[in-house]
Amino acid sequence: MGLLFSRTGRRILTAVAGLVIAMLVGLGMMVSSMAATASVPGWSWGNGCTYDAGTAGELTITNTATGDEVHLGAGQMQNAATILKIAQELGLPMRASQIALMTGLQESKLKMLANTNVPESLTFPHEGTGHDHDSVNVFQQRMHWGSIAELMDLDYATRAFFGGPTGSNQGSPRGLLDIDGWEKMGLGEAAQAVQVSAFPDHYDGWATAAEDIITAVSGGTVCNNPNQPIGDGGDGRNGWGGFENGRIPVELLSPIPWSPEHRLRQDATAALTAMNAAWKARFGYDIPINDAYRDYEGQVEAREDWCNRGNCNKAAEPGTSNHGWALAIDIEVGWNDAEFQWLKQNSTLYGWVHPDWAHADGSNPESWHWEFAGLPQAA
Repeated sequence: MGLLFSRTGRRILTAVAGLVIAMLVGLGMMVSSMAATASVPGWSWGNGCTYDAGTAGELTITNTATGDEVHLGAGQMQNAATILKIAQELGLPMRASQIALMTGLQESKLKMLANTNVPESLTFPHEGTGHDHDSVNVFQQRMHWGSIAELMDLDYATRAFFGGPTGSNQGSPRGLLDIDGWEKMGLGEAAQAVQVSAFPDHYDGWATAAEDIITAVSGGTVCNNPNQPIGDGGDGRNGWGGFENGRIPVELLSPIPWSPEHRLRQDATAALTAMNAAWKARFGYDIPINDAYRDYEGQVEAREDWCNRGNCNKAAEPGTSNHGWALAIDIEVGWNDAEFQWLKQNSTLYGWVHPDWAHADGSNPESWHWEFAGLPQAA
């Protein structure tokens, strides 16, 4: 999902922007998890990019099962951002993030809750109080999940919810990753497997709301570098900084760190660098880049080469390729590769998309072609 564009750079579909907050993790940025107020800091993202949860603003969401509307304030949105940040730090797919947000919405409306039955919890920063047994925090975890100090820390609580080999509780109690087959369960079913709630059917109603939160949080990322002009269209794909497609001065582009012969627009390079960190943690090597920015002359050569092979459609008309906007890459990956499946599952977390036309059933199938979706600019 994301802002999808045709090979000419024309917008063809508006969808959910990728979870670009994950780039914060790839660049080693940290978020406070114990904010007791609605104040929201900005987080430097590198290369002129800044995430400001305040830009995501407040959000009204709807439970599709009950029709109830819930207003999320800045503090709740920051809690959501922290959960998403940790999910990406752990290299988890979007599905895991969605399950965690659905759980937090059902249990606490994404508020850090203390508990009047646990007086010590009231001494820690909190955004409200509950009184259900000895349950505390966003996920309403009980005391066997950790100490009060640990459970009132959203970072700890989130890692406990996800569990797994590096989880807070080493599988007891079980986090999401400790549950066999969680990936194939229904979203609400997976949430219930972790929570063991008396109301197992209540999680699914928050699935769409979780997606809405992801969209809003990703919309809080802004890239605007004085050395990287943005064109009149706002996304920089057409008339980027006044330059024509394939005519962008190379000094305005950012080398891909592990493949410096290839360059991209600076925000695209930052996003790709974050994605590469997760890729490398999974596969043990860097993303193999075959091509990135392609100047006009390079587009002419590519077109001639494909035409000589009898398939002109494999290269865009010179001056229209997204390679010429420094917003596309070719990755050495095949349809049946585990790496391709990983990209399909995770690339949107970093703002990269596999456009419709390049899908296996698209008009011009290309497993290797991926595009940076672009980031909204602050008003």
